[in-house]
Amino acid sequence: MTPSAAFEAYCTAWVAGDHIAMADLFTDDGVFEASTLDRPAKGRDELLSQLRWIAQGQKNVRTETRSAIDVGDTAYIEGTYRGEVLGPAAELTVHPIGSISALSRWSR
Repeated sequence: MTPSAAFEAYCTAWVAGDHIAMADLFTDDGVFEASTLDRPAKGRDELLSQLRWIAQGQKNVRTETRSAIDVGDTAYIEGTYRGEVLGPAAELTVHPIGSISALSRWSR
């Protein structure tokens, strides 16, 4: 599977809310980083836990990949996602010039 195909498979699983399919795309020692996590999730158990939280914490997720370039085992991807957060969400503080000055992680 190419890197961009793996990303598309991840997005498909995310839209379906299938955290197991999302985790299955990682190697056994895979690492997942996201701004909503205190630290990267490493290894199968942490991946399953964090990806379950992400998959079940949103609904009506939609993804769009506008551009994807594979270079060896790396993909460079431009796209967007949208979804509705279930429960408490993030707190966003915007600086007067329009830049984000603080983004608190989602409550669990």
